[in-house]
Amino acid sequence: MDKIDQFIQIWLDFSLKLHEHQGIDEVLFAEMIQLLQDIDVEYRAKDHIPKKLAEIFVDMFIAIDGSVSYYDDEYQKEIYQMADHLSYYARNICTD
Repeated sequence: MDKIDQFIQIWLDFSLKLHEHQGIDEVLFAEMIQLLQDIDVEYRAKDHIPKKLAEIFVDMFIAIDGSVSYYDDEYQKEIYQMADHLSYYARNICTD
């Protein structure tokens, strides 16, 4: 399984846990960040990313935002900080 497929699988697991009121899985989050950093290195010199990765990036924040209302205000802040962190790395992959 390549790094993009690994990232997608971990993202799906992470997102499902968040949606099912299980909170932020710190281990999965750390794995996603590391994979995004690795993917960035691999795609930095290219002018495209695979469509399957772009699809995740498009829906990532929306999926997180849709789950955040299940949690109290303080935990919502943590979730949004985590979402900003993921978005930062996604943007790095998609831009020069």
